[in-house]
Amino acid sequence: MQPSLRALYRWSGRALVDRAEREWSLILKAWLRDPKTDQPTTWNYWKREFLAYSSGMLEGIPGIGAPRLLRAVDQGEVAFLWLEDVPEAEPRWETDRYVLAARHLGRFNGAYVADLPLPDADFLTRTYLRSWTNWIPWLDSARSTKSWSHAIVAAAIVMVGAAPAAPPDSPVSFITVDALKALLDRRVRADIIDVRHWPQYVEMHIKGARSMPLSSVSERAQELPKTGLVVFY
Repeated sequence: MQPSLRALYRWSGRALVDRAEREWSLILKAWLRDPKTDQPTTWNYWKREFLAYSSGMLEGIPGIGAPRLLRAVDQGEVAFLWLEDVPEAEPRWETDRYVLAARHLGRFNGAYVADLPLPDADFLTRTYLRSWTNWIPWLDSARSTKSWSHAIVAAAIVMVGAAPAAPPDSPVSFITVDALKALLDRRVRADIIDVRHWPQYVEMHIKGARSMPLSSVSERAQELPKTGLVVFY
């Protein structure tokens, strides 16, 4: 959250109710109008959550539930939501808890596929992912072949076997174990770099490979030949 435009508070205390002292807590969310995100079609429209709550749209959602709305205040340039505080009963979820959450999310999605019409309120975005990915400042770096060809990135790609993720014109290529063995059998010169941790290298490694843990590849890039076959694994 941008502190200058949005704020999130948790209020708590004790109150006397029916001659008994009880603890209470609630959540206050506040938004200051931002001219840069004033169009409902933008992915980060500043008033979207406020309108979703105050419109009643979040009541009775199948499968999942939103914290109960206690009060909504719209002052034009500033909007406030007072919400129910929902403490987490289990600070760390076990697998069964994730399974239950997935089932509820499935009910939520399935209900709109089977019976319920999709909401069509004006403040809902219909191009969230596209507009967000077009906005992220590091996208140009992610698309750059220079980034993909960096030694540490190339090593990481090889480790996870993500060959399809590389751009078509990337100088990084991929080789199977059998293909590498065939080259070595033909005595093709190859600089083989083992990017695993040292104990794993000591335990077992390809004959002739040298150890260069992934975290050190960037610092030791000058040790890599600029021509010839270099294989990371």
